[in-house]
Amino acid sequence: MRNLAKKLFLGMLTVTSLIGLSIGSTNAQSTTGTDVYLTLTGGDLTIEATGSIDMGVLPVSTVATPVEYTFSGTTSEHFVVQDLKWAFSGYYTTIQASNLTDGVGNSIPASNVSLRVDPLNILLLAGSANSNVAFGPSVSTTFTLIDSAITFIKRDPATNNGLTGRYGVLPTLRVLVPAYQAVWVYSGTLTFTLFEN
Repeated sequence: MRNLAKKLFLGMLTVTSLIGLSIGSTNAQSTTGTDVYLTLTGGDLTIEATGSIDMGVLPVSTVATPVEYTFSGTTSEHFVVQDLKWAFSGYYTTIQASNLTDGVGNSIPASNVSLRVDPLNILLLAGSANSNVAFGPSVSTTFTLIDSAITFIKRDPATNNGLTGRYGVLPTLRVLVPAYQAVWVYSGTLTFTLFEN
C-alpha cells in the first residue's frame, strides 16, 4: 500500500508542476516589432512555342484546298510570352511563315499561309493579369496572311505597372494547297520572334 500511495502522490505533483508552467508562460512583459524588407528585381523576358506540328495527310485535288490546324492548350501548343522583367519598356513579337517545300524543287508559297485567333483573347497562364498585353493590329478572328512578319503579341512601353506573368495564345493556322500540287511531304517554318522596345 505504501508504494501505491507514493506513486499517486508523485503523479499529483507532476500535474501541479505542469499547471504552474502553463500559468507562468502567459506573463509577457513587453513586445517589440522588427521591420522586414525584401526587394524583388526583374527577370527575363522570353518566348516559347511548340517544336513542330503535323497538319495531316491530304489527297491531291483539282481545286485549291485549305487545310487548317488549331493549336491546342491540352498539348501545350501555346505561343507564349513570359514577362518576368516588369520594366516600363515594352515588347512586341512577330510571326511569319516560310514557303513549304518538298526538298525536290516543289513548294507551296508562304502567301498561301494565314493565321487567325478566335476568340480574340490572350490567356493568362500564370502570374498577374495585365490588360496591356494585347494583339498587334493585324491579328484578327478572320485569316490574315503571314508571308511577311505581322505583330502578334505586344505590350506597349510604359504600361507594365510592375506586373509579371505568363501569357499564351492558341491560333489556327491555314495552308491553302494549290490545285494539282506535286505529291510529296512538305515542310516549312513558323518564325516567332521577340523584340524589346
